[in-house]
Amino acid sequence: MQSKGKLGSFVAGVIAIFLVLICLFYISFTLVTNHHEDKAEAYATSVAGNAGVNSDSYRMAYKSYIDSISREKVYLGYTFAEVQKLGVGLGLDLKGGMNVTLQVSVPDILRSMANADGNPYFEAAIAQTDSVVKATRSNDYVSIFCQQYRKLDPQGDLSVVFKDQVKRGDSYEAAEAALKQEVKDRVSSSTNVLRNRIDQFGVVAPNIQELEKDGQILLELPGVKEHDRVKELLKSSANLEFYETIPVNEFQGSLMELTAMGRADSTGNGRGLLDYFVHTANPYNPIMVGTAVAANRAAIDSIISSPAARRLLPSNVKLAWEVKPETMEATDTATGVTRRVDLYTLVALKTANGRPALSGDVVTSASSEFDQMQGGNYVSMNMKPDAARQWARITAANIEKQVAIVLDGQVYSAPRVNNVIEGGRSSITGNFTTDEAKDLANVLKSGKMAAKVDIISDTVIGPSLG
Repeated sequence: MQSKGKLGSFVAGVIAIFLVLICLFYISFTLVTNHHEDKAEAYATSVAGNAGVNSDSYRMAYKSYIDSISREKVYLGYTFAEVQKLGVGLGLDLKGGMNVTLQVSVPDILRSMANADGNPYFEAAIAQTDSVVKATRSNDYVSIFCQQYRKLDPQGDLSVVFKDQVKRGDSYEAAEAALKQEVKDRVSSSTNVLRNRIDQFGVVAPNIQELEKDGQILLELPGVKEHDRVKELLKSSANLEFYETIPVNEFQGSLMELTAMGRADSTGNGRGLLDYFVHTANPYNPIMVGTAVAANRAAIDSIISSPAARRLLPSNVKLAWEVKPETMEATDTATGVTRRVDLYTLVALKTANGRPALSGDVVTSASSEFDQMQGGNYVSMNMKPDAARQWARITAANIEKQVAIVLDGQVYSAPRVNNVIEGGRSSITGNFTTDEAKDLANVLKSGKMAAKVDIISDTVIGPSLG
């Protein structure tokens, strides 16, 4: 019995040591993450200077530093992005930040989907649904809406009210399921827009999730200090726009002059605009100004928004970044070291008196599809009748040219126009993965969503709580 007891103690001790080693292993990733985040803070502080840690320059410099090392191997063969994921995450209780619950207006979503002009029942059903939801605290707005609409108009056909979402002849049950799915998709679209905005703001490891109640989204934002600014960022509506594009060779001289001016500036570092790019002038992408690593984006943005740029660049040119970087091999000219980096592309958009060719609220529906014949993913998009006529004129004027889809100032896609598109139905191709096609469809749908976003609760948490 004594030997069994000793064996049990030995096994328990080995297990305890094993668990301690596992804990230390994962804690080491946290320490490495903290080390590099401290370096990012020091870099951002030096870049921001007197502007301080709450400035745009600090935020962009911090994000640029983190982005620049995200694919570098920094510990035991792991990249920094992998190290961040493997470490013990510091939540709100340890790092401080914000906990925010948002409510996307489901009534506004239904209104944006509906063809209810002259329909006496639609708004009445919305009003009755609001009353029932408030009284019962129900999580299922769409089901209650369908019930209330059916009470008001028992013989009504929801496919007439929601012609882009409900098939003609569908039962009330099928119509309700279709509306629920569409509302869910549009809330997911809002979630994706918020995720991208938060990422651009520089929040590290945010937690974003859709809650059970229709239209509610929970956000946990560790480390956030600019609370009022974040709240305004979250409440602002998505801004979807369609732009014509312009080949860079049409204003290459202006870019060269702007670059020369920067090199000659005695107060600068001897670098002009084009010096910050890794690649420039791509004949296969004529609207590409250049590609740059994340760390150089702040400097480029500062140049292209300067008075000199406004004076030298054509008034109908607007420069914007593509939202997703392309990962490729790049060689540092100073060290000769080649490594994989994320390169962001700056493209040239064409404006009409500073405005886009078409605003995004004209999109009635969008979905990701798969072409069985071609074996690829594409995005199908429908527009309102008036917009369809404008779209036909725009596409007719841009055959073999690109038209850019821009959300919140960032280019999500710039497909080439192959022929005149009439009737408002377009197919957008581009060697999409399934997820990329879904994301683009969500972008298009988020642009038409007229739903407001309300902050129903927000809590600022200090790190001292942990």
